[in-house]
This record gives sequence, C-alpha cells and structure tokens, in this order.
Amino acid sequence: MTGDHFSKPYVWGGKGPDGFDCSGLMLAAWAHAGVPIPAGTVSQKNAGTNVPIAQIAPGDLVFIPGSLGSETNPRYNGMYVGHGLVVNAYDTSQGVILQPLTDWADEVTHIRRVHQPDPGPGTSNTTRAAP
Repeated sequence: MTGDHFSKPYVWGGKGPDGFDCSGLMLAAWAHAGVPIPAGTVSQKNAGTNVPIAQIAPGDLVFIPGSLGSETNPRYNGMYVGHGLVVNAYDTSQGVILQPLTDWADEVTHIRRVHQPDPGPGTSNTTRAAP
C-alpha cells in the first residue's frame, strides 16, 4: 500500500482511488500487491486462512463487528501493518488512519491471512495468495 492512501477520505462503498470504505481499502491494497481478494467485508471474512491473534503478521485482515455487525458477522475490517498498528478507512471525518491494534483487541472476531509471506532471500517461495 502506498502512502498516498493515507490522504484519502472514507467513502461508503469506495474502492479507490479517490476514497475508500474499510473493505475497499483492503481490496485496493492487496490488488496493488497483485493478490486478488473478494470485495466486501462479508466476503473478505472468509478469504484466505484463519490466524490466531498470537500469530498475526503484516498484511493480515483484522475484523471487528463495527456498527452494523456482530461477533459472528463482522462488518468492519482493517489490515495489520506491523509494529502493533492497523490501517483502516475509519469514517467520513477521519478517512484512512493508522490505529494501535490494542484499540481493536477486545473486539477482534476474525483474522484472515490472504497471502503467504515471502520466506526471504535464497528460497524458492514467493508471496502468493492463500488457498
């Protein structure tokens, strides 16, 4: 995800480039990395593989109920970017922001890994979509 996303406003149903909602930001960020994921929070909560919070890694999608959802049907998400931070399209007044994961911790319902991390130089695996 490039830094210009942080200056973008929250737009309900927005998938960029002029504005984003929460799932639209995740869609655009992973598309930029060449990893296709489904549109919409309801579909994204089933993408990739489930990850326990103790194993969270940069790029993982983090879900909370939000104002329209529930524990079993979360309707809001962000992306863990490392260093204890989640990027998300917050609301119409704040737009795209970084928040501490600790702000979300008590509400996290799902964490989904939609990629397999690159194991580093000298190996044959590359970043790819999760099954």
